[in-house]
Amino acid sequence: MAKIKSLNEMGAAPKTPQVQIKASDLEDIACENCEGKVFKEVMMVKRLSALISPTGKEQVIPVPVLRCDDCGHINKQFLPKEIG
Repeated sequence: MAKIKSLNEMGAAPKTPQVQIKASDLEDIACENCEGKVFKEVMMVKRLSALISPTGKEQVIPVPVLRCDDCGHINKQFLPKEIG
């Protein structure tokens, strides 16, 4: 009788153990301007030149960032690295 191989013997990745994280273990991030702790996702819009675009055409690309819901400030850590 043939031996049936396990998933790991067939090359499947082993399961990663689930880590339980409690909200009390997380550190709050506050607005650099007003110390607010509620943020809303908004979009910056960037233009990609046709000269470097993979399609050869100018493109408009949305970039998600987080903005303070109280004062509208965008923390430096939430800006794309090239801007921040």
